[in-house]
Amino acid sequence: MRTCDGGFFPLASSARRGGAEGMADMCRALCPNAEAKPYTYYSSADIEQAVGLDGTPYKALPNALKFRTKFDPTC
Repeated sequence: MRTCDGGFFPLASSARRGGAEGMADMCRALCPNAEAKPYTYYSSADIEQAVGLDGTPYKALPNALKFRTKFDPTC
Protein backbone atom coordinates (compact mmCIF):
# COMPACT_ATOMS: atom_id res chain seq x y z
CA MET A 1 0.00 0.00 0.00
CA ARG A 2 1.29 3.45 -0.90
CA THR A 3 1.16 5.79 2.07
CA CYS A 4 0.98 8.89 -0.15
CA ASP A 5 -2.48 8.09 -1.53
CA GLY A 6 -3.64 4.86 0.11
CA GLY A 7 -3.42 2.97 -3.19
CA PHE A 8 -3.01 -0.75 -2.83
CA PHE A 9 -2.18 -3.82 -4.87
CA PRO A 10 -1.98 -7.53 -4.15
CA LEU A 11 1.39 -9.14 -3.52
CA ALA A 12 2.45 -12.39 -5.08
CA SER A 13 2.25 -15.41 -2.81
CA SER A 14 6.05 -15.77 -3.07
CA ALA A 15 6.41 -12.42 -1.26
CA ARG A 16 4.14 -13.61 1.54
CA ARG A 17 6.23 -16.75 1.98
CA GLY A 18 9.25 -14.50 2.52
CA GLY A 19 7.66 -13.21 5.72
CA ALA A 20 7.32 -9.61 6.76
CA GLU A 21 10.66 -8.55 5.30
CA GLY A 22 9.86 -10.20 1.97
CA MET A 23 6.55 -8.34 1.77
CA ALA A 24 8.19 -5.03 2.68
CA ASP A 25 10.89 -5.58 0.03
CA MET A 26 8.25 -6.33 -2.61
CA CYS A 27 6.29 -3.18 -1.72
CA ARG A 28 9.43 -1.05 -2.06
CA ALA A 29 10.32 -2.70 -5.38
CA LEU A 30 6.84 -2.14 -6.86
CA CYS A 31 6.68 1.51 -5.75
CA PRO A 32 10.28 2.75 -5.81
CA ASN A 33 9.33 6.44 -5.81
CA ALA A 34 6.86 6.34 -2.92
CA GLU A 35 6.75 5.02 0.62
CA ALA A 36 4.97 1.67 0.57
CA LYS A 37 4.12 -0.68 3.42
CA PRO A 38 2.50 -4.11 3.48
CA TYR A 39 -1.02 -4.40 4.86
CA THR A 40 -3.05 -7.57 5.11
CA TYR A 41 -6.74 -8.41 4.99
CA TYR A 42 -8.90 -11.36 4.11
CA SER A 43 -9.72 -11.59 0.42
CA SER A 44 -13.42 -11.52 1.30
CA ALA A 45 -12.98 -8.22 3.18
CA ASP A 46 -12.69 -4.64 1.94
CA ILE A 47 -9.42 -2.67 1.98
CA GLU A 48 -10.89 -0.65 4.84
CA GLN A 49 -10.45 -3.75 7.04
CA ALA A 50 -6.70 -4.02 6.29
CA VAL A 51 -4.14 -3.91 9.07
CA GLY A 52 -0.43 -3.16 8.80
CA LEU A 53 2.15 -5.65 9.95
CA ASP A 54 2.68 -3.37 12.95
CA GLY A 55 -1.04 -3.49 13.81
CA THR A 56 -1.92 -0.06 12.41
CA PRO A 57 -5.39 -0.06 10.83
CA TYR A 58 -5.46 1.10 7.21
CA LYS A 59 -8.30 3.52 8.02
CA ALA A 60 -6.06 5.27 10.58
CA LEU A 61 -3.70 6.47 7.84
CA PRO A 62 -3.99 10.17 6.90
CA ASN A 63 -4.28 9.27 3.20
CA ALA A 64 -6.50 6.20 3.47
CA LEU A 65 -8.68 5.93 0.34
CA LYS A 66 -7.32 9.21 -1.07
CA PHE A 67 -6.68 7.42 -4.37
CA ARG A 68 -10.47 7.07 -4.84
CA THR A 69 -11.09 10.81 -4.94
CA LYS A 70 -7.88 12.54 -5.97
CA PHE A 71 -4.94 11.77 -8.27
CA ASP A 72 -1.59 12.53 -6.65
CA PRO A 73 1.13 12.73 -9.33
CA THR A 74 3.86 12.61 -6.66
CA CYS A 75 2.88 9.04 -5.87
